[in-house]
Amino acid sequence: MSLDRIHAQAMKVALDSAEIIRGSLVVVAQDRQVRGTGEYVRGWQSDGVVQVTKDVAFGTQIEIVVTMTNTSPHASIVEDGHAAYRLPEKIDWNRAPRVKRNKDGDPYLHIPIRWRAYATQEQIEAQGLTPATVRRMLPEDVYKETLELGHVTPKRVGPIYRDGKGGKRQFVQADRYKYPKRKPHRLTGTKDPRHEGLMRTGTPGHTQLLTILTLTPESKGWLIPAQEGKHIVRDVMATAPRLIEPLILSHLGVLA
Repeated sequence: MSLDRIHAQAMKVALDSAEIIRGSLVVVAQDRQVRGTGEYVRGWQSDGVVQVTKDVAFGTQIEIVVTMTNTSPHASIVEDGHAAYRLPEKIDWNRAPRVKRNKDGDPYLHIPIRWRAYATQEQIEAQGLTPATVRRMLPEDVYKETLELGHVTPKRVGPIYRDGKGGKRQFVQADRYKYPKRKPHRLTGTKDPRHEGLMRTGTPGHTQLLTILTLTPESKGWLIPAQEGKHIVRDVMATAPRLIEPLILSHLGVLA
């Protein structure tokens, strides 16, 4: 068999092995309920994850290196976790693109907390809602109150910028809204302080239920608890030889 054919077979083995490992990474991530926004799983599924970073032949020896990189910005946190920290201390208040300033020039951030509409247990099971989604679900009585609220429309004022993912966003110097004139637009006097100020907003047909918290450099609290890593890559790579062994043996038969 010619060296060119051997090289082609070696490249196929390397790339096919990477795809097998990539598929295992997705399965393990889903089994360990790494969901949230789904960004971590999509980070393994997107184009460009698998790259040939070395392809060198030394006489009759061939060295091929294939790397896989999760494109999610939080992939390292999912893998390794993080220590506890205070959120205001982690923000670059002079450079962060979403930081806004009040009339005195003081920086602040508005943190939107999105809530889901109430659903019965049957609906939760039928829709396959995750525990994380259920935790953000409004109680039935609170959700009924939101149905009486007028719709709040955000005013989009500010320059357009690219978000680093190929999309476009609009930078807003300060959060401003158009409020309904004849209906209340926020919940007040709620039993749970997390629901205080809740409002209905979004675009027609895509209503969002939000409470908006204000964060400043001097804000008290905002302690983010330590998070243990999921160690998905570590555990999958520990089983990688067993995963790709059948593939390698089948190609050895071709080369024999």
